[in-house]
Amino acid sequence: MIANTKSVQDILNELEDSGQVKSVQDIMNAVYATGASGAAAIAALESAIGALEASNLSAALGAMLHGAPTLTIGGDGIPTRTVTIQFKDIKNTNIAFQALSRLWLSDDPAGTPYSSAAYVIVTVTTGAILKTITNKKDYFIVSNATGVILLTLSGQPGNELYVNVELNGRVYSSAKVDFP
Repeated sequence: MIANTKSVQDILNELEDSGQVKSVQDIMNAVYATGASGAAAIAALESAIGALEASNLSAALGAMLHGAPTLTIGGDGIPTRTVTIQFKDIKNTNIAFQALSRLWLSDDPAGTPYSSAAYVIVTVTTGAILKTITNKKDYFIVSNATGVILLTLSGQPGNELYVNVELNGRVYSSAKVDFP
């Protein structure tokens, strides 16, 4: 057998750069192609498989774990404001699937239930209300397929409130939403 003059690492780097390393079998094939044997082959396999497993684990966890959503307030507040909620993964990348969340209005960023809800109308423009817990205050909402919920809030001059989103047991609050 004629040994390849490239090292295991050279071949793995080429495969990785071309997007061809997807499995342990790919790594084994790369090691075999070098003609490495014995302890050198085992060491190369262990090193490459460890790197692949860490990479795959990181990617898998990044896609499964939610990060902090962004809550962006828009509009001039006369008489409406918009609040865009964008769900993200743990790597702070916008998700590309639906997310279910509890959403409620509060008097403060600590999440104290909103006392003046009679003066606010909540419309879900993007996403869908699955269940209303308390009218004009508290909902279960599912995002669209790109992880976005868009609310339109219509309020009275002088109203101030916060939008709170609970996701997997964690509460995230918007900046103050006011109606000048």
